[in-house]
Amino acid sequence: MAKGKRDDKRLGLVVVILLFLFFSMIFGFEASTVAAADTKPVELKWAVFVTRDLHSMPPLIQWTKDIETQTKGAVKIKMYFSGEIAQTKDLVHLCRTGSIDVISTPPVYYTGLFPLNGVLQTYYPLNKTVAQAVYSWRGLLRDVPEIQGEFKRHNMYLINRSCLGTYKLVSKKPVQNLSDLEGMKLRIIGGDYPSKMVKASGAVAVFQAMQDVYEGFMRGVTDGVLLDVPAIATYRLYEIGKYVGFPWGSVLGWSNSINLDVWEKLTPEVKEVIQQTSIEWGARDLQNMLTNEIKYTEQLKQQGVQFLDFDKKDYQTIIEGAGDPYEHCQKFLLNAKVDPKVVDNFIKRWRELNEEYEKNYLIPGKKWQYQ
Repeated sequence: MAKGKRDDKRLGLVVVILLFLFFSMIFGFEASTVAAADTKPVELKWAVFVTRDLHSMPPLIQWTKDIETQTKGAVKIKMYFSGEIAQTKDLVHLCRTGSIDVISTPPVYYTGLFPLNGVLQTYYPLNKTVAQAVYSWRGLLRDVPEIQGEFKRHNMYLINRSCLGTYKLVSKKPVQNLSDLEGMKLRIIGGDYPSKMVKASGAVAVFQAMQDVYEGFMRGVTDGVLLDVPAIATYRLYEIGKYVGFPWGSVLGWSNSINLDVWEKLTPEVKEVIQQTSIEWGARDLQNMLTNEIKYTEQLKQQGVQFLDFDKKDYQTIIEGAGDPYEHCQKFLLNAKVDPKVVDNFIKRWRELNEEYEKNYLIPGKKWQYQ
């Protein structure tokens, strides 16, 4: 009898163990299913204001791939280029409301919304080189929280910004001095100070979005276009204008920003990947621009384009006519109702950073490492 009872107990124990394993398998499977659902990739719609074939797009496209790779597929990105999902004028609104997750577009197109960010695209004489504009930008982003605050007010988070090359004039006739500029209609990127520079040169400022530049130049809406050399080549403006000159200097480029609600829902690990890869993109973007300025200058020369010097005294006359860039910027920001203390700090820090760059890098001929 005792032996039978022991057998019954053993049988009961076996049944309990089997039931435990059975239910563990079921609930384990359900748990793994829930886990799989929790790790569904975050899909981001990323809209860009220019065409895919623009010279500055390869580093940007690579950046999106880096994000996907380094998040191990936790983030998937679909890119849309000029006009594919929205018009440039609508990008900020669509990102703010969450219809588009990420946008690449120039703040200067929306200066009323982003005055501090917009002016970084309009004061060409302050930057003697492309790298100087980027150096000052990285310092300002670090030291002036109101730069990020402008995007936060519109439910966006600013990730990083691109660089532009040295802006020059591509024209249908040779331009080498003030008298050559008299009465010309010049396409500019926008902003009050560039308009004053054009007026001081005796010309007329015309603002056009990039998608309208070629046709406007071809049809005579403009007599010349101010862009960096790689953009002049990419948009084939050399087919219309065979002269390049009248260098203005360099400014910061377009911004990459993400909907703030989307940003705040990302895990700390994903945010860290996006931030780190944005720095790597910024370094590639800068090097890409410097390389392309040389490359496309040679290509344009092969297309019969002439590169002309502009009279330095006449250029200085234009700057004097437009007014001191720092003073103009300060007045512009105050008129835009930016807090006076913020304006003072912004202008002070911008001047310091520009002077730092010239002292530590430009004058001694040292290369700055992007950071």
